[in-house]
Amino acid sequence: MSHLILTIEEINRVSEMIEGIYRKVDDPAFREAFLRGLRRLIDYDFADFYLGIANIDGVPKLVDPITFGSYGKRFADNFMHEYDIKYYKMDYVNWIYLNPESTVYRESDLLNHDVRTRSPFYREYLQKFDLTLLSGISLSSGGQFLGAITLYRTSGKADFSDKDLYIMRLLAPHIESKLKSEQVRTVSRHKIDSHMLKYRYRLTKREIEIAGYLLYGYSNGEIADVLGISHNTVKKHVYNLYGKLHISNRPHLVKFIITQNLIGVWDPAIY
Repeated sequence: MSHLILTIEEINRVSEMIEGIYRKVDDPAFREAFLRGLRRLIDYDFADFYLGIANIDGVPKLVDPITFGSYGKRFADNFMHEYDIKYYKMDYVNWIYLNPESTVYRESDLLNHDVRTRSPFYREYLQKFDLTLLSGISLSSGGQFLGAITLYRTSGKADFSDKDLYIMRLLAPHIESKLKSEQVRTVSRHKIDSHMLKYRYRLTKREIEIAGYLLYGYSNGEIADVLGISHNTVKKHVYNLYGKLHISNRPHLVKFIITQNLIGVWDPAIY
């Protein structure tokens, strides 16, 4: 079809992206570079690129998102946090992650308009952030869920075009191959648990770091010396850490870490 024909410039950009996918670049740098490059081909306002795992019960789970777009870090953190703790279960297209092979989709093709716009996921989440037009790639191979890329546009724009989907279909097999490689595909327990602490409990990197020192018996003064920060700053971080985890002291923190099986987040060799 003529409207799917790419220009010479677009063909060159697709070729450059495919070449970039196979460069030996570590994740997450590779994923951010991919989203940056994709924006030169497909207009979007915000995008996320998750890695995928399967829980013990076999249900696909999204972890360790990389984001890119027109919004700042606070917006991205809030958007991802709300999805991770509440709206993932309401997402009316997350069934697509169960597909045994990679799938390129436009959300408006998957659901009736009225059903979609009346759903809590749309009204309470997508409309709240004004990211109501979605398209993406669910990445799987042989029944193994590898990851997911979602592109968002604001309500004032046109929906994603057939040409946009065609470009994603050209790129999908190469992204799938990349994620299957050992370089990017191995999602460590450390990364999964860190993701939970960051997005479910909203801990900062510094708070996660301090939790590790507390776990291994460091005093507030010792933590201050190691990190090169004041004693009062450590106390403030500890106070915020306890508040977010709804605990009140170090024994409670240790119990929380053990019962949640989170010890793997912190490498004892550095303490």
